[in-house]
Amino acid sequence: MSSPNPYTAYILDSVIRSLDRVATMVDTSLAIEEYGLGAPLEERDLDLCYGLATVETRSAINANAELIIGAGLARYLNDEVPNKIHTSSPPEQAFNPTSLLGSTVIQNAYAFGGVFLRAWKNMGVSSFDVQVEVLRGSGGGNPLLMFKDVSQSEAISWISQNIIGQTTVPAPPGWATEYKTVEIIKFLIDIDYFDANNSSKNRINVIPVDKRKPRGALGFAEEALGAFLVPALIQSAPINQEQYNQVNESIKVMVDQWVQLDSWEPNFLSYWQTSIVEMPSRLREYLETELGYVV
Repeated sequence: MSSPNPYTAYILDSVIRSLDRVATMVDTSLAIEEYGLGAPLEERDLDLCYGLATVETRSAINANAELIIGAGLARYLNDEVPNKIHTSSPPEQAFNPTSLLGSTVIQNAYAFGGVFLRAWKNMGVSSFDVQVEVLRGSGGGNPLLMFKDVSQSEAISWISQNIIGQTTVPAPPGWATEYKTVEIIKFLIDIDYFDANNSSKNRINVIPVDKRKPRGALGFAEEALGAFLVPALIQSAPINQEQYNQVNESIKVMVDQWVQLDSWEPNFLSYWQTSIVEMPSRLREYLETELGYVV
């Protein structure tokens, strides 16, 4: 009896990645509920409470910046009062993600990256900032580039669906303790031409993809919203979670039955340890975290 087609693993990996998108929507519904209530319902190390959106600059100094992040509020290690981010005047921070692309001339390519809210302690004092990083190759080397074989809209959809790999979290300051980060925005750098040594020739466009989930801090300012919308949010959040749990249980059963097939030669673990087809990373992670199989 021959083993199952190894490429069935890629079908299951796709199913699990679709489940991940459902999990993101469930977490978004929880964030909306917390935002409406003006208070967190779960303990997390770091929350974006309000703001930190991409904005138009209000300063002539930042007129040529590629990405502007506005002011915001954040909760760190269950602080009772959210902390202000960007208290300068105007309250914004400018970034040029292409400054992270290195000195090589780049043409007709896409690059990817993320904007991170960061928090840490130094001698017991909390500090915050916002940092930008680009997606890099293995080992944190050069920026990962992709030829523009697909349209800009398709590349953006890959970001929205988390098909593009995770951007490495920026390193903490050397003196930091209890370092925490939250990715709040992803971005696509659409490069027609880039030369770090001759910016006048550059033709690039940075397109942000909003991943923020503002959570409990201020609540709804309008009374009618608080009176009518918040109860509906409270009712819908657990329903969404229950539906996700049911789908996840069905997928766990399906994946486990695939693992338990008698036709793996000589057995499931041995087959995948020697297979010339590599098991997809998300399926491998799911097998370990949900079913306890270490492949």
